Amino acid sequence: MSDLNISMEQRVTTADQGCSYTLVQLEGFIDAANYPKFEKALERLVESGRHQLVLDCRGVQYINSTGISG
Repeated sequence: MSDLNISMEQRVTTADQGCSYTLVQLEGFIDAANYPKFEKALERLVESGRHQLVLDCRGVQYINSTGISG
């Protein structure tokens, strides 16, 4: 299977809503082989204080039950 690519971008919604979030864009495959990479990336975000995460899975071609459990 192919590798998993993860990109992250801090975003802020309109000023009246006052909400910021981190957009996590995923591309490729999420399976048992690369799940640790996915999990560590999310853990680092949470540990750095980013708790509002939006996962964009449009580029994910395959995800198994290991990836879904994250």
